[in-house]
Amino acid sequence: MGHQMGNYVLEVVARSAGYAIPEGDKLYRYGGDEFAVLLPDTELSVAADLAECIRDRVLRSSVIGNGAARVPVATSVGVAVKQPQTQSLYELLDAADQALYAVKLAGRNQVVVSSVSGCGMCLATTDMVRRI
Repeated sequence: MGHQMGNYVLEVVARSAGYAIPEGDKLYRYGGDEFAVLLPDTELSVAADLAECIRDRVLRSSVIGNGAARVPVATSVGVAVKQPQTQSLYELLDAADQALYAVKLAGRNQVVVSSVSGCGMCLATTDMVRRI
């Protein structure tokens, strides 16, 4: 895909995800092709719906690749919610990463939630994937 095209795809993914998140919530790139969305005071069900919205927006935002062919872009999303025993943002990020890893094992381009209940601070991590 090439370095410049890869950077362009990252911009498209960030823009697509950024349009999906509510004002006041934050989107961060935290490594390679991974992003994190910090959602303070968000119920898990809302975070999961938002993650699905991000996944869908990114999937619909295919980019034009070399030779003017459209290249579909997909994301895998892991969602975690801060539990009472969560000691730090790093633990929350780890829980979201574990959910993201579960998505990758399940075939990518989907959302996995790491907890079934809770509210407070939610975090979604995404991994941009180019589909062929």
